[in-house]
Amino acid sequence: MMENLGFYVQKFGAGLHGFVIMPNHVHLLLSMGDNGTVSQLMGQMKEYSAKQIIEWCKENGRERLLAIFEESAKKYRQAHRYQVWQHRFDDLLIENEKTFLIKMNYIHNNPLQERWGLVSSPEEYRFSSARFYYKGEDAGVPISVLEAWR
Repeated sequence: MMENLGFYVQKFGAGLHGFVIMPNHVHLLLSMGDNGTVSQLMGQMKEYSAKQIIEWCKENGRERLLAIFEESAKKYRQAHRYQVWQHRFDDLLIENEKTFLIKMNYIHNNPLQERWGLVSSPEEYRFSSARFYYKGEDAGVPISVLEAWR
């Protein structure tokens, strides 16, 4: 997912301001350039990553996950054998610094939620921009800082 995220951000000329890749979902804070829309970026990223996830499941004997993806396809996309991602995604236009900071904090604290319990502090989570903002370390993908809102 990290490679895919970096590839599609670059392909679409988007600015990636914040992200977290969770076990079953992704949160992104993006500014789109002139090379496409959020819908196009998300559609292509989900399509390619779904193929990779299915291949990984097959190679690693993850039959239970494949069965879940098959069941999902039967419900929502009969023309396909597997359905990894939901058809839709939620997007929100962020128009001010306050909303930006609320969303960024939510994203960075997502791995700390009790139901996940993945880490004890945001910067510990490997698949997040938190380590970039909290510790100045490489996040694994280029981060575009909005200087006016920093």
